[in-house]
Amino acid sequence: MHRLATQILVAATWLGASAAASADAVTDWNQRAGGFIADARMGTPPAVRVMALVQTAVLDGVLGATATVGAAPPGALNVSVQAAVAAANRSTLLPLLPTQ
Repeated sequence: MHRLATQILVAATWLGASAAASADAVTDWNQRAGGFIADARMGTPPAVRVMALVQTAVLDGVLGATATVGAAPPGALNVSVQAAVAAANRSTLLPLLPTQ
């Protein structure tokens, strides 16, 4: 459990250090994911696990989007990050909460 908490802390730190424009996408999707989890009415330990998986996927997506953009035109990085955040949430939440 300690390792998972460390990974979540690292993910939060990396997301906080990413582009300022991506903070809105991460925050918006974080609230949406929390809503889906609340609607599923699962217990606290499973809900925390789902959120940890979602945020880990978001971190991977944001890091991948920022690494592959390179010398992109203005705004392209923001769009890439937003798309990566949305895709990470969808691909993680869909198998975990299929009825939501």
